[in-house]
Amino acid sequence: MNMLALLTGLAVALGTASPPATATDPKPAPSPTPPAIRVLSDVTLPPAFEWASDVRWASDKSVYLGVAVEGTFEVSLDPAGPPPKEMIPGRSKPGGFRASKPIAASSQYLAAAGPALAVTWRRLADPDLEEEPFDFIQGIDLQENRLAILGARRDEKGGYGTDGAIAWIGTLDKKLTDLRPILYDIAGPGTPNMGRCGSLPAGAARFLPEGSLLVVPGVQPGISLFDGGGKLIRTWDTASLGIDSTCGGMTDDVQAQKIMVSDSRFAWLNQWRTVDTVLPLPGGPGLLVRSVENGHTRWDLKILKLDGTARTFALPFEGGSEFFHLKGDVRAGKIVFVLYETVFDGGEKNRPTPPRLIVAERAWPDELPAMQVLRLPTIEPRPESSSLRVAPAVAPSPPATKPVSRPPIPATPAAIGVVSDIDLPPAFEWASDVRWASDNSVYLGVSVVGAFEISLDPAGPPPKEMIPGRSKPGGFWASQKLAASSSYLVAAGPALVLTWRRLEDPTREEEPFDNIQAIDLQGSRFAIVGGQRDKDGKGGYGSDGAIAWIGTLDKKLADLRPILYDVKGPGVPTMNRCGSAPLGAVRFLPDGSLVVIPGVQPGVNLYDASGKLVRTWDTPTLGVDTDCLGLTEEQWRYFWGHPQERQVWLNQHRMVDTVLPFQEGPGLVVRRVEEGRTRWELKLLRLGGTVETYGIPIEGSNEFFNLEGDLRAGKIVFILHEALFYGGGKDHPTPPRLIVASPPMGLAN
Repeated sequence: MNMLALLTGLAVALGTASPPATATDPKPAPSPTPPAIRVLSDVTLPPAFEWASDVRWASDKSVYLGVAVEGTFEVSLDPAGPPPKEMIPGRSKPGGFRASKPIAASSQYLAAAGPALAVTWRRLADPDLEEEPFDFIQGIDLQENRLAILGARRDEKGGYGTDGAIAWIGTLDKKLTDLRPILYDIAGPGTPNMGRCGSLPAGAARFLPEGSLLVVPGVQPGISLFDGGGKLIRTWDTASLGIDSTCGGMTDDVQAQKIMVSDSRFAWLNQWRTVDTVLPLPGGPGLLVRSVENGHTRWDLKILKLDGTARTFALPFEGGSEFFHLKGDVRAGKIVFVLYETVFDGGEKNRPTPPRLIVAERAWPDELPAMQVLRLPTIEPRPESSSLRVAPAVAPSPPATKPVSRPPIPATPAAIGVVSDIDLPPAFEWASDVRWASDNSVYLGVSVVGAFEISLDPAGPPPKEMIPGRSKPGGFWASQKLAASSSYLVAAGPALVLTWRRLEDPTREEEPFDNIQAIDLQGSRFAIVGGQRDKDGKGGYGSDGAIAWIGTLDKKLADLRPILYDVKGPGVPTMNRCGSAPLGAVRFLPDGSLVVIPGVQPGVNLYDASGKLVRTWDTPTLGVDTDCLGLTEEQWRYFWGHPQERQVWLNQHRMVDTVLPFQEGPGLVVRRVEEGRTRWELKLLRLGGTVETYGIPIEGSNEFFNLEGDLRAGKIVFILHEALFYGGGKDHPTPPRLIVASPPMGLAN
């Protein structure tokens, strides 16, 4: 007796008519174009399982099938195996569950959910069901007792999605009393994106073999990877992978309502490339990307790797109409798929084409070749010690002499317009950061010399020392990085410690911090990117993997908490590889949200005012390629001790020097080196999802310049500064330039 005969027997037991004899004939396995997958078997399921829509491995020789209102069943793949076993009864049975679509399984539990109302689960050793109300469910997954849910729900007071959450994790051992959100709707409270497009099957959540969790919301851009505790460790941009957001083209709520309540939502879905499911492959998550072409449904398998590369393979089967979907699971080197058709009221069919159960094996190598080749210079090690050159230990106070003016550089059409461009005097030759202090003055960070407020009005007051340098009694060691608000001024060096003061009080506070990549401030709210030692007194470094934090100066940073983590986990190995290079950036936006660019690893991350992740962009898509995942230990250790050679490596890449806080979204100032000169462009990441690029009519005369800036009242201020290194042939940098400019037409702050 073959497997389908056993399924037919179950159909009889359930009171369903037996299928015709032809339904038991297995399909010949298609021949894929290598490398892809090898199909081992491809069978058509009988009428008893015509509504099957999800599958999970139960053992090496059996699978669980989610069969909508009929329930969930364990089915043997061995023709001599046991008959199908009902695991979760359908809604026609006493105490049955309303709909097993989707399902999830582990070695301990089996869970099922309908598209709405509730999720249910049982221990494999106990048939009793538990339930948890959940208003809308896009996808679920299990790993041991950990359950992940993608969807939306009401809060305890009856409000719908008031916290904006669209993905959660919890434990079944605790009956989901610990269920907590990890991902949020980018449109905010009420989960409007999930509300608009949540009825479309476009999202997925899947635990990966090492315990991390991949979430593809589908209704909005982005793919997020969380560690086992729900901490964000990596993001991908869906657009760069050829995947669309189903809500990306929505024009208004009227259109969304029409699509949600009518069958036109399927026609809408078929215009886009969406993810049907995620396969937990050992070499990286595999996305089943669905597309409709010439009235048929087809799929690509897109395998993501943590180094930012991806490989795409065409799958060797298709759906006979534009209404098919593909679900799957991985176990012991084999993949099982269920290929099924969606039938809806008003369509031409009352019953779907019989689903196909397909078993396959991988045909690609375990280690995929990298798509991106890291470009490293061939440099002979220098015998002498080499480190970044900073200002002398004792520097003169700022002179009263006026700086030298230079004529403005004409702006290209629709780009940034330069209003003024001046060379700073020798007292400020080590200036490396700038922030607006008022409409007519700026703060300058001048390394070991200190931080100063400088008037832009030639008739204004002389420079004012805000934070003394290290040569002064009680001075701070290096004001290389600045952050300012209407209440506070913060300064930091590249490492060791940061300091702050209230503007009305010169008394400073300090906080130890081992590695500082970037800082920013809004009111009392403070953000930092870098790496630090644990505060438990045991001397560990980055044991929680954190590389970005938020806190408040009013509380003296006692509430500092992490929001972003190293993709390589504890010990922050990626940050350690390139933490000495100026790669990170962080900036609060006018609406209170926060942009974090770690630099050492891919991704641009947008958080709301409470520190919840709401949006991601993929840096390679933006033309930014300075992540450190491809560096070997030998390479990065060499770069740590040889900053000039490290800079040569950086100059082969495009990096973000700073972020300008436009109302429309973050403006990334992207640095590149061409023909021995440094140039920049502005990339505006509109919060609606589009990206606009503008020229910046400023350049550095060699390959060692950086550009920092700030935005206020419709004006941009830049500081263009040169980095010097011992052995580089110069004792003093080219005088820094303080440049005031106007934003591109139509942009505000």
